Amino acid sequence: MQWLHQYGYTELNIEGTGLILADLVVEFKNESFYGDSIEVTIAVGEISKVSFELYYRLETKRNNEPVIVALAKTGMVCYDYAAKKNNHCN
Repeated sequence: MQWLHQYGYTELNIEGTGLILADLVVEFKNESFYGDSIEVTIAVGEISKVSFELYYRLETKRNNEPVIVALAKTGMVCYDYAAKKNNHCN
């Protein structure tokens, strides 16, 4: 949500297209603790006419060394909520 909002979007309106989270995979790699600062890196994966993938890397620092906390992937579907059907991703 924060990522979308920084560009002035919501999950219901990105240049006229809404989003639906179709699937989520999370692979936990290491512990995280209350108070940890977590840096999240997002990258785009496969893109089709009506969907795309986002990949996430969650990382913290321990003893000044980077530690991967988790890796994740979301499958996102572009959707026209008014017409109640899939929409082309812009």
